[in-house]
Amino acid sequence: MSYFTFGVLPYFTILIFLIGMGYRLYIWTKIPQPGALTLFPAPGSGSGVFWGVVKESLLFPGLFKDILGKTTICLPLLLMGQELFFSKISDGFSK
Repeated sequence: MSYFTFGVLPYFTILIFLIGMGYRLYIWTKIPQPGALTLFPAPGSGSGVFWGVVKESLLFPGLFKDILGKTTICLPLLLMGQELFFSKISDGFSK
């Protein structure tokens, strides 16, 4: 019983998972899309795309566009994340 639980069952489970995920991806690719799916409005030039990605990555404007308009929890979380990021960078300079 122990051999089946720890020797056979994990491989069987991974195989079923991969087959199921492959099936779901296959079905997902066959569903027609109603239109172009973009993450944010696409600018026309390459530099516009670059600056759009930089702005989205550093300032998180999409984070503040929630349904209810409540950004009271978003701002402290954003500040905490940036503080952790910059404190980690400053740790590298102190050594």
